Amino acid sequence: MAHIFNPENKDKLISDERKKIFEPEKLLNAAGLKNGMSVFDVGCGNGFFALPAAEIVGSSGSVFGFDLSQEMLDALNSRVEELDINNIKTFKVSEEGIDFSEIKDQINSKADFIIMANILHEVPELESFLDDYLEWLSEGGRLIIIEWRKKETEEGPGIEHRLAPKELYDLLNKKELRAIYSRIINNNYYLKILEK
Repeated sequence: MAHIFNPENKDKLISDERKKIFEPEKLLNAAGLKNGMSVFDVGCGNGFFALPAAEIVGSSGSVFGFDLSQEMLDALNSRVEELDINNIKTFKVSEEGIDFSEIKDQINSKADFIIMANILHEVPELESFLDDYLEWLSEGGRLIIIEWRKKETEEGPGIEHRLAPKELYDLLNKKELRAIYSRIINNNYYLKILEK
């Protein structure tokens, strides 16, 4: 059974402590996100990356948020309303993934960026999951992955659920993505940026 994040803990996701660890605006800017771009935030939760991404891409860009949890999407949508943001659209997905044929008319372009932060360890069929989303990544587009390091830590999923960087790299290399940046964020997390 995959380790799925409990939506009851959603406030932890947008805590100041988490912002200090990941510095979402700085990370997205450094990764090359710019005004007018299109972003898929897969496992968007309550908007930790979606909201700063929406600000960076501006009114000529768009952010599409995907999540398993309606509770998370409701939390993001109410923050979007509160902040009067109009370039974020959200979609609920099932554990089996997403059927893009049902929503492609609501997505106006391929993604320049896809963000997958701390979700891949939750995915049962990783390869087909990646295929579904990577099909939407434009040529030269970038994939940002943040995952739990494959070691025992005080918080996070059990080690058996975690993905070693090499395991992830080998799989994405097979998908013809090349790693352009990689680093250990802290004791808990690592970051990979890949390009199509």
